Amino acid sequence: MDVQTCEVLSASKLLDRPELDQFQLRHELERNRKWMCSLCYEPVKLRGGPNRKLHFWHGKNSPGCPVETGLKLSKKDIEKRKWNGQKEGPAHKRLKQLIEKSLRADNSFSDIRVEQRQISKSEKFDWRRPDVAAKRNERQFVFEIQLSTTFLTVIIGRSRFYKDQDTFLCWVFDDFSTLPNQQKFTEKDILYSNNCNVFVANDETLKQSVANQELTLECYYMVPKYPESNEADIQHEWCSETVRFSDLNFVEDECQLFYFDHRKQYEEVESELKKKRKEEKARLDRQIRESNFETEIDQIVTTYRWSYLEGYESLRVDTEPIDKDNLEKRESRTLGRVSFIRNEERPYTGWVKIILKPKSSSESASLLSEQFGERIVGLEYYYLGKKDGNAHYWYGDGARKGIGKYRDGLLLSAVSWLPNGEICPIAEIDLDGNGVLVEYDDNGMEQKRIYYRNGRAPKRRH
Repeated sequence: MDVQTCEVLSASKLLDRPELDQFQLRHELERNRKWMCSLCYEPVKLRGGPNRKLHFWHGKNSPGCPVETGLKLSKKDIEKRKWNGQKEGPAHKRLKQLIEKSLRADNSFSDIRVEQRQISKSEKFDWRRPDVAAKRNERQFVFEIQLSTTFLTVIIGRSRFYKDQDTFLCWVFDDFSTLPNQQKFTEKDILYSNNCNVFVANDETLKQSVANQELTLECYYMVPKYPESNEADIQHEWCSETVRFSDLNFVEDECQLFYFDHRKQYEEVESELKKKRKEEKARLDRQIRESNFETEIDQIVTTYRWSYLEGYESLRVDTEPIDKDNLEKRESRTLGRVSFIRNEERPYTGWVKIILKPKSSSESASLLSEQFGERIVGLEYYYLGKKDGNAHYWYGDGARKGIGKYRDGLLLSAVSWLPNGEICPIAEIDLDGNGVLVEYDDNGMEQKRIYYRNGRAPKRRH
C-alpha cells in the first residue's frame, strides 16, 4: 500500500518489472518509507532469497498479520557468521594490497592510506574505516573491496557517509560475471546504484597501472539498446573495457564515479522509444481512419471542394493538407535529410498539397480559380518527413496526371497519363524502383524525363 495515497498495489505486477526498475525500487524503499504492508501496516522493503529473486519483506512478524517472515538471525549475527568474528580473509588482504600498489604507481595520487579511520565532519561518533583512501587533484577517494554479500543498508550507509564527507566511493571486486543468474544481490545493488558500472582489480590491472603509471581498472557496464519491437522493454548489452582513472566521469554533487554514462543514454533511448510509440500509434490511428473513410467521403469532398479533380472520389485524405511551400529539408540525427515544417523540430507527418501558380490567365484557369479558389495539382502523404503511401498528381484542368506509391521516401511503382487521358507509353517503374517517368505540360508536350534507380531520382535530370 502506498503510504501517501493509500493505493493498494499488486506485488506480482511490481516484481514483473525489468530488473533495472526492481533494483532502483529496492534502493528507494531502503531510503524512504514509501510502501507498507496492507495487512499489518508495517513498512516493506525488497529483499532477495536463495533463488536470486526479489520479494517484499516487512522485517518481523507483525501482530495479527497473516504473513509470517520467520526471521531468526539479526544482521549482526549474519555479519558475524559471514566474517567469522570480523576476521579479514587472505583474498581481501591481497586485493587491498593490489589496489595500494596500483595507487602508488600513479603519481597523481597522494596521501595514500590503508585502513585508517575516517571520522564524520558533522558527527564525531560516526566513522568508517575504508580499505584504501587517497587524494587526487583536490578530490578525496576511498576504495572499498567487496568479495562477499552484504546488506543493502550497509551499501547505502557507506555511500551516504562518504557523500556527506565529499569523498568519492569506488567499490572494487576481484571478479564479475555478466550472466544475471551468476550475479549476487550485493553485486547488483552496487551495479545499479553506480550508474550500471562496476570496477574490477586483478593482477593484470596492476601490471597496466605500473606500465601506464596511472591507476587502471577493468570496468563492466551496461549499454541500453533499442528493442526489436516498439512495444518491448529497452534491452541492455554488456561491455567491458580496461580503463585509466583519468577516463572516468566524476559527478561532484553525488560523489559518484563511472566510465560509461548509462543514465544519459538510457534517457535518450527511452525518449526516442516514446516518440516511436507515439508515431506508431498515430500511424495505426491513420490506418483506422482510412478504413472508415468511405462513410465520410461526401463530407470530406464537400469540405475541400476537390470535385474538379479526376478520381477525387477515391481519395483517402482525412486531415487538412499543408502547402508544400511550407516544408523545408533539414538533417535529422536519426532519419537523415527529411522534411520539416518551418520552425518546427519534429519531421512532418501528414498530407501535403501542391498548388499550381498560374503562369497565364487562360479561360480554363480563370474559371477553375473562380469556382474552386486554389488549383490543387498534387496531394502527397508524408511520414516522419518522407513520402509514404500514395501520391496523386493532376494537370491544371483537373485531368489525372499520375499516381505514385512511396515507402520511406522511395518510389515503389507509378502510373502516368497524357493530358488526353491516355496512359503514357514510355513511363515505367519496375518492382525494384527502377525506370523512367515522363512529365508533360497541359498541352501534351514532353517537358522532361526523370530516371529512377532503386526508388530514387538522381539530382541530374535529362
